[in-house]
Amino acid sequence: SRLILYNVTLREVDFSFTNLKGLGDAIGKSWAMNAQPLISRIDFSNCNLTGRDLRGLLPGLARIWCGGTALAESIVFAGNPEIPTATWDLFFQTFVRPSIL
Repeated sequence: SRLILYNVTLREVDFSFTNLKGLGDAIGKSWAMNAQPLISRIDFSNCNLTGRDLRGLLPGLARIWCGGTALAESIVFAGNPEIPTATWDLFFQTFVRPSIL
C-alpha cells in the first residue's frame, strides 16, 4: 500500500521501538525524493537497524539536512547494535561531504 501526503510539514519523526530492520533503503529513498523535507528531529532508537539500513537512510538524511531547508536538531540511533563502526564513519562523512553518495 502507498500513502501520499501533500502540503504536510513534519518537524519530528519518532520511530523509536518500531522494527525497521530492512526498511532503511525505502525510507531513505522516500525522503530523498521529497521536494522540501523539513524534519529537524528523528528518533530511530531501538529500531533493529543494521548497517545496510543506515546506509540506505543516508541519501534521505543528506537531502533533509544538507540540501533541504530544515535545521538538524537531533537524530537518535541508540539501541541499534547491528550497525557496525565502519557504517558510522560513512554516516559522518556524508554530512561533511554529501557528494560522496
